Amino acid sequence: MSSSTTNNNPTPLPILIIGSGLGGLLLAQALLSASIPFAIYERDAAPSVRPQGYRIRISGDGIAALETTLPPAIFQRFEETCAQVKLLGAVGPGGAAIDARTGREVEGEEGAKYKPTPAHVKRMQQAATRRRPYTPDRAAARRVLMEGGVGERVRWGKAFEGYDVVEEEGKKVVIARFADGSTAKGCLLVGADGARSRVRRQFLGDVLRPVDTRGRIVYGKTALTEEVEGRMPEGLLDAMRLVEERGRTDGAPVTCLYEPIRFPQRGEVEGCPEEDYVYWVLVSRNEVFGVEDDVLARMSSKEAKELALDVTKEWNPQLRALFELADPTQTAAMRVLSMRPEMAAWEPLREPVTLLGDAAHVMSPSGGVGAVTAFRDAANLAKVLVENGGQVSAEIIGKYEAMMKEYAKEAIEESRQGGVRFFNHPPFEECKSVDA
Repeated sequence: MSSSTTNNNPTPLPILIIGSGLGGLLLAQALLSASIPFAIYERDAAPSVRPQGYRIRISGDGIAALETTLPPAIFQRFEETCAQVKLLGAVGPGGAAIDARTGREVEGEEGAKYKPTPAHVKRMQQAATRRRPYTPDRAAARRVLMEGGVGERVRWGKAFEGYDVVEEEGKKVVIARFADGSTAKGCLLVGADGARSRVRRQFLGDVLRPVDTRGRIVYGKTALTEEVEGRMPEGLLDAMRLVEERGRTDGAPVTCLYEPIRFPQRGEVEGCPEEDYVYWVLVSRNEVFGVEDDVLARMSSKEAKELALDVTKEWNPQLRALFELADPTQTAAMRVLSMRPEMAAWEPLREPVTLLGDAAHVMSPSGGVGAVTAFRDAANLAKVLVENGGQVSAEIIGKYEAMMKEYAKEAIEESRQGGVRFFNHPPFEECKSVDA
C-alpha cells in the first residue's frame, strides 16, 4: 500500500540552484514560501571564505523585486540592516569630480561633470517619487536572504562540474555533477553561478559568451577610523564621491568611486556589519594596470592592494590614504566583462536549464544596475514558477527568458555608457569574446 501511494503521488523533483549569490537566494526565498522543492549548491566551503564585495545600491525595480518576492518579515530585516544613505556628492547630476592629483573638486567644463544617462535620470526620478534607494552591505544582505530556512537548503563545498539530461517517464530530468563525486537530480537547473558560469558554458557554449571590455578594476574596503578621517581632505567623506585622473600619457582615465558606508543602527539591529567603512573601486584600462589577465585572475588580496597603490602613486597623498589603509585581506582585482546588449537567441528549455544574474548577462559595474537586474531575474523566474505550481515547461521558462533579455539589454547599454566615462569602454563591436 505504501508503494502504491508512492507511485501515485511521487515526490516532485526539486529545482537545483547553482550558486548562493543574491539572485539565487532571492529565488530560493520565493520557492520556499510557495512550498516548491529546491536545493542550493555553492562551491565555497562557507559564506565568508573569500571577499563577497561590499556595498551595493538597490533602487526602483530592484526594490520592487525584493518587496514583492520576500516574506514581509525578511524584507523588513533587509531594510533594517541597510547602511545610512546620502546621495549627495560628486556623482549626482551636476556634481563635480575630484582631481586625483590635487584632491580638490574641479568645477566648470574642465571638471568632467557627470552627465546622467536617460535611464539614470529615470531611476533618480522614480526614487524621488517613491522611496530612496537602499544601500545594503552585500555580505549582510546575503545573510538576511538566508534567513527563514533558506540557509538550511544551501549545500556548501559543492563545486559544480557539469550536468547530464536523462528522460524519466517521458520527461527530461537534469542531473548535476559536483567535484566531490556527488550528484543531484532535479526538474530544472538554474545557473546563478556568476560571470564565469559553468552552467552557461555547458548550456549555451559559444551562443552566449561575454566580451572583454578592456576595463580592469580593483575594489576594496577601508575601515572608517579616526586615522582615515584625519588624513582625507575635509568634507570628502560626507557622501559618495568620484575621483578622476585624466590627461595621462597613455590616454586612459583612472577613476575611483568611493563611498562611506555607515550603520548608525548597529547597536539596535542584529546583523549589521561590525564596522563602518569606505567602499572604493578603482577603474581603468588594461594597459594602465599593466598586468596580464592570468596574473590578475590569480592575484591575492595583498597583491591587489599593492596594484592599487602602484596605479595611484602620483595621486594626492590624502586621497591615497584610502588605499594605504585598506584592509589587505578584503581587496580584489578583476577584469570587466560584459555580455553584448543584443543577447543571442536560444530555444527555451531545449534542456531543463535556465540562467539568472551575471550568469546570463554580466555587465560593467559602471552602471550600478547589476544587482538590481539579478533581483528582477529572480523575482520574474519565481513568479512564473509559482504561478504554475512549480511546473516547468518551455512556455513557462521562455516567458521568463524573454522578459529577462529585454530589460537586461537596457541595463547592459546603460552600464556601457557609464563605462565610457570611467575607463573609455569601447563600442561592443570592438570587444572580443572571451572564455569565462
